[in-house]
Amino acid sequence: MLKKLRVVAAVILALAMLNIYSWGVLKVGKGESIGFLTKPLQAFSEFPSQANEAVRFFIAPPRTYVLADSSFKELNNLTYNLYALGSFWNSDLGHWSFELSNLKDESILFSWVVKRDNITLNSERNIQSLRPFHSLLMENKDLVLSFFESENLMKLDSTSRVLWKNDEWKFHHSITKGIGNTIWVCGTKKTKFKIRENNATISNFNKQNINYRDDYIIKVDSENGNTLYSKSVSEILIENGLKSLFYTGVNKTWDPIHLNDIEIALSTTAFWKKGDLFISLRNLNLVVLYRPGTNRIIWYKQGPFLSQHDVDILDEHRISIFNNNSLHDYIDVKKKNASTSVMDQLGYNEIIIYDFESDSVSQLYQNKMIENELSTSTEGLMDLLPNGDMFFEEQNEGKVYVFNEHKVLLRKVFSTKFKGYIHLPNWTRIYTDETLSKLNIKN
Repeated sequence: MLKKLRVVAAVILALAMLNIYSWGVLKVGKGESIGFLTKPLQAFSEFPSQANEAVRFFIAPPRTYVLADSSFKELNNLTYNLYALGSFWNSDLGHWSFELSNLKDESILFSWVVKRDNITLNSERNIQSLRPFHSLLMENKDLVLSFFESENLMKLDSTSRVLWKNDEWKFHHSITKGIGNTIWVCGTKKTKFKIRENNATISNFNKQNINYRDDYIIKVDSENGNTLYSKSVSEILIENGLKSLFYTGVNKTWDPIHLNDIEIALSTTAFWKKGDLFISLRNLNLVVLYRPGTNRIIWYKQGPFLSQHDVDILDEHRISIFNNNSLHDYIDVKKKNASTSVMDQLGYNEIIIYDFESDSVSQLYQNKMIENELSTSTEGLMDLLPNGDMFFEEQNEGKVYVFNEHKVLLRKVFSTKFKGYIHLPNWTRIYTDETLSKLNIKN
């Protein structure tokens, strides 16, 4: 009898300990402190994901590697220097490498490294999946970078030493050089380290709360990393009389806005002023021209693009817009805040040119887009070069191109040590001899 009582007591004690452990993990997972047990519990609860990462590190390709298209034929007929700044996961050394290379001959001019110790991780992400987006080269080979959907915006010097780090926001998508010692970045409020989680609430006419994720445009001091200015995108829309567009998005998805690019006007023209911002809002199929100093939307356009990215100012009266031409249908799978994005590709990608002077829309080099079947459903970017050639990143497929109306000059993928796999490009930034010279960088 005594033996049975001991067994029952042991089971009860084990269940009690399990309940306490579960309670502690829940608290820690929400970002709450439970005293001296916080760090041990956090480490113990993250062990399964860390073990999985370790196994993947040794036997499987990282998540930033994708299957190569066996029918894709690389080509390089570039006759001029064209420099690409990209980021790559080094699966041998376990860190992120950043390289400025010459696409003409594939030589590497400069490189930087971000090691694990300099990156803030959380229980939902591992270092391999924290893709660095749209890194920005500064004067004297300093580098500004951020890791997608994480609180990791930082600046490195030419030796990879971290000069500053901003962890006030969860950063994502583009980084843009501003006026003077400033940069503009896309971000959202931090929410207990969750990737997909609501961080804002709005009430409808019946006083029912609707939870959603809001995005922010953020200006940062490039010398010290301090946040100088931030503004909610939903507030920008509502305060400028575009509540109807915003509510259409809120009724559809937890992520109604999806800010993915900020482009600053560096000079004043008949259609915008120096310091104005072109802002791309993917899930509203909307591009707005916003003046931060007066909180005014000067101009906006919804369509004829779908799920667009990458707005560029081409000259004094024209802008380009990367039209992904894809449809995102969000289906609630838990009634809280999680959702699944179902993407329908409605056609090939397009580079839309909008002319403010004539209020007209045209397409650039669409014949080559169709000929090469360019159709990245998400992400993607382009740069129109001074000679009229276009650099094009087909992000989802892991391919980059240089072409013009008449011919393709470059078709390239980024190889890896894993046979049959290539590395995803992470919003490659393009430089020329002239733009490097302006940064006091000699090749």
